[in-house]
Parts: sequence; C-alpha cells; structure tokens
Amino acid sequence: LKRNLAGGEPLNSPLLLVQGMKDTVVLPYETPAYFSLICQQRATAQLELYPEDDHYSIIPNAEDQIDEWMQQRLAREPAPTNCPNRERS
Repeated sequence: LKRNLAGGEPLNSPLLLVQGMKDTVVLPYETPAYFSLICQQRATAQLELYPEDDHYSIIPNAEDQIDEWMQQRLAREPAPTNCPNRERS
C-alpha cells in the first residue's frame, strides 16, 4: 500500500491536475494538498480548480485545457507550472 500513496516518490514527468470543487469522490482539499506536496518535491505541476464542477463534470468541462496541455507535451514544449515560489512557464 505504501508504494501506491500519491507523493511517495518524486515525479519525473510534468503533471496537470484538474479538480472540481464540488467533487464528492475526490474531496476538493485532497488535490491541492497533493499539489503542495509535489511542489515541495520540485515537481513541474499545474493545478487548475473548477469551482462549479464535480467528479463527473470536470473532464468534459476541462477537456479543452487537458487536450491543449497534452498537445504541448507531445510537441515537447516545456510544461508550465504554477507551484508557489517557482518560475511560471
């Protein structure tokens, strides 16, 4: 179980996190807490919060942003980060 805990190992790849703030499956405080942890580990991460979305509406409503982020990674563009105290790309 310990190996399956998020944040147990530093990330080697950029990460986009999208969180619906009305989610009752992945509670809204969990994703920002994980984001904070991986930022402390110097990860390249981007967190986007969607105030009106829940667990089921977040993907279709964030689809354009997710697609753009993935296309940029596939084009080998540097990943943006909005980790505190990090340079924003």
